[in-house]
Amino acid sequence: MNKIDKVSVIALTLLGLTQLILTPIFYDTLTQEAVWFLGSGLALLFLGFLNLARRISHHKAILVMSAIANTIGVLFIMGIVAVYTVPQSVIALFLMVSIMMATIEQLVIYDSAEHKHYA
Repeated sequence: MNKIDKVSVIALTLLGLTQLILTPIFYDTLTQEAVWFLGSGLALLFLGFLNLARRISHHKAILVMSAIANTIGVLFIMGIVAVYTVPQSVIALFLMVSIMMATIEQLVIYDSAEHKHYA
């Protein structure tokens, strides 16, 4: 699961960055749709950065915040897919679900190691 998590986090970060770069190419003027597209790219980029921090750090607070943010991210992207099904939203949903599963697995392992330490 570690390799899938690593690849998914990097891919999500790159997807968010790509969306930011493509915003002025896809939209000539600053419209509501352009702002949503840009904002969604920023959300993916921030989630990617948070998960990169989770992978580097082993602090429980970052792990818990990542689990919460990833759950919200999955729900947000599910809403996007339901309303506006485009390839990048389906890819983002797949990546976020795999990242969320890896985060939950990491949290469970962290908690069981913590309990063994104090047992």
